[in-house]
Amino acid sequence: MNLFKALWPMPFKIKKGKFWSFIFRTLAFALLCAFAIGAMGMLSHIRFIGDVVAVLGIIAELYGIIGIVLCFLIFFGIVKTKKKSRKKRRKTTKR
Repeated sequence: MNLFKALWPMPFKIKKGKFWSFIFRTLAFALLCAFAIGAMGMLSHIRFIGDVVAVLGIIAELYGIIGIVLCFLIFFGIVKTKKKSRKKRRKTTKR
């Protein structure tokens, strides 16, 4: 789960049942996918640039789709997010 938190930090900021937080983060990932599709469509006619943009677009779409799925899973409480507890350390003194 730490790997997912490192790669997709936005979905883990959603709190279970908070509707607007869920909507904003899901829309951000949807816009990322739409931008990737638009870039691939516009630049696909140029040979080398079209190939590079196609690969980057596929990676961006996968990132966006996984982010949207994580948003749904966290919003509905299927994936539990643990908050880091702050434990006080005991100060040790050297004698």
